[in-house]
Amino acid sequence: MTLIASRLRLAGALKLLVGLTLFVAVLLWQDNARQLRIVFGNIDVFYIGLLFAIGILGRMARVVRWQTILRDQGIEVGFLRLFNLNLIGNFIGNFVPSMLGGDIAKSYFLGRQIDSQARSAASVIIDRVAGVAAMIVLALVFTAVNRDLAADPLIGTMIALMAAGGVTGVILLVYAHSLRLHALLAWLPGGRKIIGPLGRVYDELLSYRGRYRLFGRVLFHSILFYAFAAYGLYYACLAISLPVAFLDVALITPIAFLLMSIPVSPNNVGWWEWTLTLLLQGTGVEAGNGLMVALILRAVSVAISLLGGLLLMMEGLERKSRRRR
Repeated sequence: MTLIASRLRLAGALKLLVGLTLFVAVLLWQDNARQLRIVFGNIDVFYIGLLFAIGILGRMARVVRWQTILRDQGIEVGFLRLFNLNLIGNFIGNFVPSMLGGDIAKSYFLGRQIDSQARSAASVIIDRVAGVAAMIVLALVFTAVNRDLAADPLIGTMIALMAAGGVTGVILLVYAHSLRLHALLAWLPGGRKIIGPLGRVYDELLSYRGRYRLFGRVLFHSILFYAFAAYGLYYACLAISLPVAFLDVALITPIAFLLMSIPVSPNNVGWWEWTLTLLLQGTGVEAGNGLMVALILRAVSVAISLLGGLLLMMEGLERKSRRRR
């Protein structure tokens, strides 16, 4: 086992430990475990069914966004194929205990199909950038509309950090070469091995510069995705009869999703539960109820991603069949 692989495994084990610690801590905090037992029996299954439908629609919006990006580069891939790759990425992100994220997985499978890992990776990165941009735009818009909730110290701080992080990310992406980040990578363990592939990905990213109409279209699809996500959070609250205002939910949704982009633990176990519990507390929801909402949304997401596991198995069987021919 190489030194890099050993360090990655150690980092993965530490992240899993952090996640489990956070999850146990949120269960014990304010007697949330007892509150969960009380609330569980009052879940309205109608809203659970609605959450599954919203989850599928949200994924479809993300796939259309990804397809729009690929078509701009002259890469034609069918909607169903991209939808399947998205589900496979969801499954790997939820169930594979490794440093391999869902985005990396779907980028790899697409790259193998179009014979260019660099072009595939660039499309996934632009897809992510569009999502982050939409989160920041929506957070700022709903801050202007919902100033009372934005005045909450936690939520206000998160919005300010989102804006600062977004600006920093754009600077790093646009001026990566000028900032000589490749020189920094060369000093990292194994960094020289990835400079070449990263350089090719960066060259592909540069091909998106000046594509303002494209960014307008993908921003629209991103906002559509987060609209579905906000309604998902809203209906998850209604599933346990929480009287929350939709504007409050709409404000905390992009904040929650941006915080989920921080890889605190595998699939953000514990981190997601803490984040949503605290953000919902800012709207007046009790901690136990907020934790139940987080668990409902996680359960629905995991259940949908199981389809990706089936598709991944079929992908493997198809590859074996092609090798035998």
